[in-house]
Amino acid sequence: MSLPNLPESKDEEFWGDAEKHQNIRIPIDVCQTHSKERFMEHVGYRDNHDGSVGCKFCGWGSFIPGYYKVLNDRLVDLRELSGK
Repeated sequence: MSLPNLPESKDEEFWGDAEKHQNIRIPIDVCQTHSKERFMEHVGYRDNHDGSVGCKFCGWGSFIPGYYKVLNDRLVDLRELSGK
């Protein structure tokens, strides 16, 4: 069972006086070490305590697998610590 699609945003009869928001993407400068190849080199991560990490210096953030943890502002792969 699936829900029907919502009416188009221009359907005034349905939306009436609903609050309207215009979302505009704003580009942000991110640290160069957040690349796919170099993310483990970066120093400045913070644990967001929701399964994600963020950077202390820029707006970058991402969800991470459970075997990555933040230790001393760096990402640590717990699998390497256990020898597996």
